[in-house]
Amino acid sequence: MFSNMLAFLAVVPFATAHYTLDWPPARGFKDEDAPKFPCGGFDSVSSTRTEWPVNGGPVQLKMHHTQTNVKVLLALGSDPGNNFNIVLRPTFAEEGPGQFCVGGLNIPSGLNVSDGTPATIQVVSNGDPSGGLFQCADVTLTTKSLSSNDYSSHCKNDTIKITQENISGNPNETTNADPSSTGGAASPTSSKGFAPQQTVATWLLGAVGLAGTPRRKVKKVHKSAGTDDKKLQTSLKKLNVQPIQAIEEVNMFKSDGNVIHFSAPKVHASVPANTFAIYGNGEDKELTELVPGILNQLGPDSLASLRKLAESYQSMQKEKGEDGEKADEDDDDIPDLVAGENFESKAAEVE
Repeated sequence: MFSNMLAFLAVVPFATAHYTLDWPPARGFKDEDAPKFPCGGFDSVSSTRTEWPVNGGPVQLKMHHTQTNVKVLLALGSDPGNNFNIVLRPTFAEEGPGQFCVGGLNIPSGLNVSDGTPATIQVVSNGDPSGGLFQCADVTLTTKSLSSNDYSSHCKNDTIKITQENISGNPNETTNADPSSTGGAASPTSSKGFAPQQTVATWLLGAVGLAGTPRRKVKKVHKSAGTDDKKLQTSLKKLNVQPIQAIEEVNMFKSDGNVIHFSAPKVHASVPANTFAIYGNGEDKELTELVPGILNQLGPDSLASLRKLAESYQSMQKEKGEDGEKADEDDDDIPDLVAGENFESKAAEVE
């Protein structure tokens, strides 16, 4: 049993990494060290530097999350430490996993950078809920532009789109940014209404035997609720769920006409992954209790769903009523008795 009530609306495969910096080549990559500032655990300068143009240079990434906030910075010098104070691309939100090119980056003209200047590019994302994810690439700046072939080989894109530009702050400070403000991604609102249809994720623990293999006795280990909670929170973290503020209530409508009602729940969501986690105490309520308060909040689709639920509810109530009438018909007539009478005499009068 989980200590919190959670509803999953979808389960997607989990990536083994958050993102990788493929060009210019990163100093190195280790998934568990990626949250370490400034360069994901690789703080020593690489012995190999890549020539990178001061005008129109690309940065090639491979994204492993369905939604990420990204920022690209630069530090000048052969060993700049953590002095990444030059912004090449302000924080933006992208949607979709796969190959992603941050192209057309320019060194600010006021820096007067010359050929051969050593520098380090830093890419920051918000893939870790408790902070950012960092990767660095050491480069040598050049005024020579890349050929069209070289540019194409280092700047590739899959089906990824930018959903918001120029987000204030760093990616690890903007985990609550709503990318739907400029893009087409849907997001939950604080208004009352229908909760999305739920698919509950079940954690399956056990052993699977292959045909032809000897059967082995498996010792069952009963794990605590805390272990299950930790496993679930890890999965939510990989999906990059973010808190949704000011949710007044969540209602889950069941086919039997009853409703699981959450009042002022805590909600985390990863909208692109169609995944929502609801924390709170659920109450079972009847459909008729909630309808008056939510009618003015429903759109056409929700009203249609409500109509179907109401029809189903009425049918069930009608069936219950008919069953009750049949039961009444089956009962024998029992005569009313008054003082001084008995059942035998009253029955004789009826006959």
